[in-house]
Amino acid sequence: MVDQIRAEVAKKETHDFRGEEGLLYRVPINGEAIWAKKWHRSHTKGFYMPLGLGGSSLSPFWHRAVKLSYSLVHELFPNDTIDVVGSYDERTGPNLGVMREFEPLAGKPVTVSREAAGDPELCAIRDDIMASHYKVLLAGRDEGERRGSTKAQMEPFFAAGRKEVNARIVKALGPEIDLDSLISSINAKDPDVLGQLARKIRARNPKNVMADLYEAGVSPGHPELNFVPGTKESHPNPPHGTFVEFSIADSKKFVDNIAKKFSNNPRKRDELLSKFRSYEIYTLVDGLYDRLFLAFVQKTQGRGEPELIGKICLTLEKFRQITEKFGLTIDPAAMERSITNIIITANSREAINRLQRELIAPMETALV
Repeated sequence: MVDQIRAEVAKKETHDFRGEEGLLYRVPINGEAIWAKKWHRSHTKGFYMPLGLGGSSLSPFWHRAVKLSYSLVHELFPNDTIDVVGSYDERTGPNLGVMREFEPLAGKPVTVSREAAGDPELCAIRDDIMASHYKVLLAGRDEGERRGSTKAQMEPFFAAGRKEVNARIVKALGPEIDLDSLISSINAKDPDVLGQLARKIRARNPKNVMADLYEAGVSPGHPELNFVPGTKESHPNPPHGTFVEFSIADSKKFVDNIAKKFSNNPRKRDELLSKFRSYEIYTLVDGLYDRLFLAFVQKTQGRGEPELIGKICLTLEKFRQITEKFGLTIDPAAMERSITNIIITANSREAINRLQRELIAPMETALV
């Protein structure tokens, strides 16, 4: 199915919607509407590649971590969250394990999801609000990038836009979708911020699904913008719709929720816990890539060198495979230090050879 989606997206001349983090393409697959999101940046990252460059600085492991997290949350909240059915990376082949080159400018990581059915009238109102909001927001962001404005310099602009669009969405969809006003009233130093938010939401309405999400360790992010309003018949609990963007914010709460929800189904529980472990490993390797990518850019001074960055990615993929198979037998910090040392002390050809000889080959032997 993913290959079919990839082919259909490639046929499209332009995107159907541009968000802050990526371009979205709507394609029909076997009579079903599918959305493919090409991510050029993520709010969770401290750096990103400008959209105009055509690529993405996100790692080739990132889309897999995102796909796993979304599918795990969907297992717990199937009626309230979008169903992410797959992912791929335009910059790599189907199997990262045999990748020889990686070119960050050659495309973007992509996640694909089924279209969430919504109430046509409410969705039309929401779409109008979103279209006008993003027209202003993205034009301002693009202008800020052209001027070289810092994040701090742009913050007043973003804050004003967020306040305005939130007010319009809440007026259209009702107060149950409001989260920002609650966030501003909590104690950010409290270690259980998610619990605080859950209690405030339940005080407003005990049945609001956002409280369930927070209690399960899931953050709905900015729901005012990332929500498809539905009907009360299809979504009986407020805010009556489907969340389209969320993240696992507290691993312990999340694992505890899996164990609790599937206590009478050990096979399903263990399947999800195994998937969660894979998600954590992909997230770990993705973080390693981010730090190594900065060292790579500094060393190469922005030159492409796809073979070298490809070899770094292949090293990380072998580390991921080792960790999946044997657990954390290799210290991630030690792996990062070893790769960084090779990057900064050797020329590109020597670095490629050393990564293969000193790190990849021993791990491949262990994996046999």
